[in-house]
Amino acid sequence: MRPPQQPGEPASLPPASSTSSTSHSLREQIAETIGRSGRTVSRIAKELGLKFDREKTRAATEAKVADARAKRAARANDLLDDAARLRRQLWQPAHYVDHGGKEYDRVDWTLDEPPVRQPCRRKSSM
Repeated sequence: MRPPQQPGEPASLPPASSTSSTSHSLREQIAETIGRSGRTVSRIAKELGLKFDREKTRAATEAKVADARAKRAARANDLLDDAARLRRQLWQPAHYVDHGGKEYDRVDWTLDEPPVRQPCRRKSSM
């Protein structure tokens, strides 16, 4: 930040048109140019009856809100798809593998649908 501008010293403020291509607002550019805080610039502008154009900020905010809304809708659709997939699995044949006994034998079997306890566990994952 530059040192504060002394009273009576001519200010070289950036032209208003130069703000469109930068990420800084006009208020921030003025503050940086004269070596004051953005709050000080806002206070002085208010005292002088000046207002900064907030239309770009408003449009950017509306775009962010719309993007967030679209993301939430996409997540909701994904979750509905997940729930439907898990629900279909409740009624599918269930394949089981067990190991046990003295010889640690492998036993495979399939049921038409998961036993009663298995769907309950799957439902709790939804």
